[in-house]
Amino acid sequence: MVGIKLIDYYIGNTVISSILLITLMLAGLQIFVLFVLELGDLGQGSYGVTQALMYILSQLPHQIYLFFPVACLLGSLMGLGVLAANSELIVIRTAGVSVGQVVVSVLKSSLILIIAVTALTEWFSPGLLNNAEVRKVVAKSGGQAIKTATGSWMRDQNNFIYVGQVQTDGLLLNVMQFTFNEQQQLVLSRYAEKAVLTDEQWTLYQVRQSVIHPDQIQAQTLDQLTWEVRLNSQVLQVGLTEPEAMSIGQLWHYVNEQKRNRLQVNDAEFVLYKRLFQPLASCVMLLLAIPFIFGPLRSSTVGARFLTGCMMGFGFYMLDKFFGPVSLVYQVPPLLAALTPTLLFSVIGVWMMRRVR
Repeated sequence: MVGIKLIDYYIGNTVISSILLITLMLAGLQIFVLFVLELGDLGQGSYGVTQALMYILSQLPHQIYLFFPVACLLGSLMGLGVLAANSELIVIRTAGVSVGQVVVSVLKSSLILIIAVTALTEWFSPGLLNNAEVRKVVAKSGGQAIKTATGSWMRDQNNFIYVGQVQTDGLLLNVMQFTFNEQQQLVLSRYAEKAVLTDEQWTLYQVRQSVIHPDQIQAQTLDQLTWEVRLNSQVLQVGLTEPEAMSIGQLWHYVNEQKRNRLQVNDAEFVLYKRLFQPLASCVMLLLAIPFIFGPLRSSTVGARFLTGCMMGFGFYMLDKFFGPVSLVYQVPPLLAALTPTLLFSVIGVWMMRRVR
């Protein structure tokens, strides 16, 4: 019994160390890729190198969470591969440890890491990601936009605009506008329940406004009104919380609220299901490493096995990215789109495991 516990600890420690090493390597590569992508935005407003690095570092926990299943596959493959190359797995098998017990050892140890990464991501990543996006947009806008606890303030020339909520489909809710003249005097106060962008033209609905003259105030109520302001998409992003920047609880509430209002919510629902199935995907990736070590590829070199694992991990990552847009364009149910990559690689894993001896 003590021997089995020691073997469990040794295998688990080796696999976890390898997963952490692979995660660190992929994180470094991701930082480089993200920095290259940010080069085009440098110099806009006050957005410089320091702001770009802070933006990238704030994104990193979310990016790690996205590629963590791939890190689990490559880390497990590398850890078990090292044990196999040093003939330690042969000794472990000779001691009477079955392949199934090795699988359990890998899963037991790695499950702790998967739970820790998932919990830390849910607690810290949404806030970091949302704040990073807001800081970037504010810096690029040159101070024309700012976000508060209750909404967002934006500026278009002499118009100061408050937006209570920005929807992902370009719908603005609870819009207020304050217009000043050249003498910094208030000349217009306006409130609208919503603003809709159609063909690059904003329209306000359920409008109440007050036009302020030197000797009187003219109050008006309008069902709709053409809105002559210029709010570009970059400025509006300061008030927009993307589904990726929400926790699972926030996503669940947001999806149910949008459905209750009969609004399109497939993108957020896909993100919700993908987040829920992410730990399962990591477990599937861990199991996929076993056939590489004990299956038909066991006679291959460590480099060949690792390269094959990289190709399989990259395939999973790309397929996971592919099904998001597909679910929106072809109206594939978000649950099916989010689960398909994991199910497909589960079938591949089961087929490969059947050939393990």
